[in-house]
Formats: sequence, structure tokens, C-alpha cells
Amino acid sequence: MIAQPRALPRSSDRSLRTISRCGDLDDDLSTDGAPSHARSRKGALAVAHARSSSFGPWRAGRSWRVLRGRHELESAQESRRSLRRYSICAGRGLLQAHLGRSQYGVAVGLATSGEERVLSGHVEVSAVTAPGRELLASVRGLLDSSDDSLLCVAFAQARGVHLIARELESSARRGRARVLVTTTLGATSDAALTALRDGGASIRVLNPGGSTYHPKVYLGRRGRLTTAIVGSANLTSGLVANVEAATVLRGRDDEQPIADLWSWAEQLWADPRSSDFTGPAVERDEEIEPELLAMLHAASRQTPVVYTLGPSAQPNRLAEVTPSGLWVETKRTAERRSGAQVVSPRMLNLAWDVLRARGRLTNREMLDELRIHRSSFVCAVLAKLPGVRVTSTRPIELSYSRS
Repeated sequence: MIAQPRALPRSSDRSLRTISRCGDLDDDLSTDGAPSHARSRKGALAVAHARSSSFGPWRAGRSWRVLRGRHELESAQESRRSLRRYSICAGRGLLQAHLGRSQYGVAVGLATSGEERVLSGHVEVSAVTAPGRELLASVRGLLDSSDDSLLCVAFAQARGVHLIARELESSARRGRARVLVTTTLGATSDAALTALRDGGASIRVLNPGGSTYHPKVYLGRRGRLTTAIVGSANLTSGLVANVEAATVLRGRDDEQPIADLWSWAEQLWADPRSSDFTGPAVERDEEIEPELLAMLHAASRQTPVVYTLGPSAQPNRLAEVTPSGLWVETKRTAERRSGAQVVSPRMLNLAWDVLRARGRLTNREMLDELRIHRSSFVCAVLAKLPGVRVTSTRPIELSYSRS
């Protein structure tokens, strides 16, 4: 017997979280309680109270709905993880989730103007931009909530693949992930294609000749629910570092223009001028950008020892500066005599791109948003470059000015 969640007050002070994807919806339920078919459905994810609007207060007396998940959530921790995973691509205010005490662990409030509208034949439209977090978060959310994804982008670089690698692998594991690129202009690297292939994606290369393949379209779907991101950003650090804009469309797979976009993408994928990527496996990284490499060489010549920032500064010795990375010897590696360790070029390039674009960058952003390992060292070495200043050591924050 499913216990009916207690009615929430008009203005609840409990935490609300935005979620962007859900399963199919059962028939309306009366406010008297859940129907028998809902009580017996083992796959029921939660009993949800419909909200009157996307941003308004929770209200009692509305119809109950059953939100069916594709998989049962086995623990509260997994529930929270799933809700966070679904939160990225909603387009602001589609759904609000309330973590309550029902027997199924999660009470999901369905915003009537959001997911219900999408599943009933409406297309939700929102805009996202870069530099900043919105665009990258939307692409990650699209991939993480899809079991069929198709990316039609002109260019791919290793640092761009690095930004979405986890989500792309997740989509590939659940179903399939495909990426269509071009190599005619030289901006797509073999390292990026190798990284995509190693992550489980199918890759095709389209070099049409006589015209230029130049789209930036990200498509993902799970069941009937489909998301499309159409904008100006390639699969590069431009997702976080360039001035970019994109439109996010979200609705059923048979709604225009979503159906038209997916059909167009499938035609490009099957174009006889496109071919599977069969290049040899190469190192899954890139080289340090020449301008950045020159500045790192100069900093290393000035002093090879770089102290990490913060209250407990630790010395790091630059053993070697090469296009394939920075070789760093720490106090620990020196004690263990394990030799210098390499700091990846894509991490250095990515951090430098974002710092220049935004004018500021924190250690926490490196870790959480850019997924840069050895972030304390990367912050410290960037602080030695021209135009970079340490504005805070707790938390660690850098600023950049071209002047």
C-alpha cells in the first residue's frame, strides 16, 4: 500500500530541485488517493503532486499523477544522484522535485506547464550561452539523459571531448552515441576522434567537397522525449570559453522542428560521402598551444619551482616543458623516487582558454566544471603567466587582464 504523501503548504521551505526528464505519465488520479493499478505497480518511481505553475507554490487539492521510471531507484543516494543528473537540460522551471518521506522515497512535483506540456505535444524552447556554465551544462544534460544521441558538429578537439566524456560514455552504454564531424579544415584532431571512439561513440567523417560541413547540432532522446541544442559551438573548449549561443528545443520526437532536425541529421549520417573513422589509435591528447607553451617556457626559465597556492603551499619542480605536457616533480614523487609526472596539455589549454575568456577562474570551477585534475598545480603555474593575478587563496581564485 502506497502511503499518500501529506499535502505540502502553500509556501514550502523544503529544498526544491529542478529535474528535466521523467518517464511516462499514468492517468489522472483523484485526490482521494492512488488507484489500485498504481498501488500494485512495482515500477512506480513516486507519487507526485501536480503544481499549479512552474514557479508558484505547492498547492493541495490538485490531481495526483504517477511518475513511472525506467528503473527502480534502490536507495535515497541513487535517487538524489538521478535527480541531479536530470536537472541540467530542463530549460528553467520545467519540473521541481521535493524530497519527501513517502514509502517510495521521492515525491516528485510535476509542473503542469513543463513536462506535461512537452509530453502532450508542446515544444519547450530556451536559450543558453557561453562563456559560462549554461551551454556546457545543457549539452552534458542532453547526453546524460539520453540512450540515443547524435552530434553533428564541424570540429572536435580533445579538450572539448574531455568536457563531455563521462556523459557521452554514459549515453553509449545505455544505447548508442554517434558523432559526425569534418576534417577538411584541419580543426578536428585525431586525438579527439580517438578519445570519442574509446568512449564508445560511433564516428563518421563527412567531407562533402564543393561545400562546407559546418553545423553545431546536439541531439538526444530517450523514449518519446527528445532534446535538441542548435547553436554556434563546436565540440571544443568553445563550449565554455568562446562567446557562443544556442537554442534548446525539448519535446516529443514527432513534433516539428524536432522531427525535422533528427531526420536531417540521420540523412547526413547516411550520406554516401561520409565514412567511418578508421584512423589508427593515437595518443588521446593534444599539444600545448604554441603561445601558451612559449609563456610556460619563459616561466620555467625564470624559476623552475612552482608553489601551490593556499595556506599550505607545496613546492612543485618543473622538470621539463614540452608540447606534450608539463613534467612535474612533487615532494611526494621525489621521496618515492617515482619520477616526474605529466600534466595533460588539454587541461592546461582548457584552463587557459577559460581564464582568458571569463577573466577569472577558481580552483573549484577547475575541479567541478572543467574536470581538471592537479587543479592546484594548474592554478599555481597559470599564476606565473603575464596578465594573471591571484585574487584569493581561500578559495583559490585567479584573474586575468590583457593589459
